[in-house]
Amino acid sequence: MYKVFFNRSFLIIDNKYCNESYDKIIEYNGNFDVQVIDDWCKKAETSINSYNLLFIADNPYRLWENFIKIFKLIQAAGGVVIKEKKILVIFRRGKWDLPKGKVDEGETLEQAALREVAEETGLKELKISRKLTNTYHIYRLKGELVIKETSWYLMNYSGDDSPVPQKEEDIEKVIWINLDQINSLQGEFFGTVKDIFKML
Repeated sequence: MYKVFFNRSFLIIDNKYCNESYDKIIEYNGNFDVQVIDDWCKKAETSINSYNLLFIADNPYRLWENFIKIFKLIQAAGGVVIKEKKILVIFRRGKWDLPKGKVDEGETLEQAALREVAEETGLKELKISRKLTNTYHIYRLKGELVIKETSWYLMNYSGDDSPVPQKEEDIEKVIWINLDQINSLQGEFFGTVKDIFKML
C-alpha cells in the first residue's frame, strides 16, 4: 500500500479496499490518467475539507511509479525518539510533528535522521534501534508541487539533557509525551504522524 498526504487529504494506492473513508474509489485498468491526479491536488490544496481517493490496482507498484514521476522527489529522514516509554514531539507553525529534515548530499538516511533530530531538539545521545516506515506528503515549494519521502527511524535517547527547540526552524516547543496524551494536546498532528503513532 502507498499513502500520500496533501494538507488534510490523502490518496491511497493498493490492490484491495482499505479501512478508510474515501470520497472516490477508482479501479486502475492500466491507463494512467494524470488529470485525475491534477484534480485531486487542486481539491486537496484549496478545500478546507478533506478529499480522499483510493486507487485499486492489480499492480500497485506500477501505478505508484507512474504517480511519483509527476512530482519532484525530495528525500528526508526523521526519528521517533523514545525514552522511558515517552515520545518526543515538536510544535512548529501551529502543528505537532516529529523531528525530521532533508537529507544532505553524501549522507545516508540514517545519518540524516540522527543529525536532523539532534539539530531540531538539541539532544545528542541518540541511537537508532530500527527502521519504522516511509511516509509521503505533497506540498508547494517555490510555486511547484513536490513530494517528500521521509524515512522514519525508531531511536532511543539515553542522556539526561532537556530538549531545546531549534528556533531558526520555527520550532516553538519540544516535549516528551505518553502515547495516551496525544489527543489531549492543543493543536493538530499531521496525518503522516498519526499513521506513525499507530505503528507503536
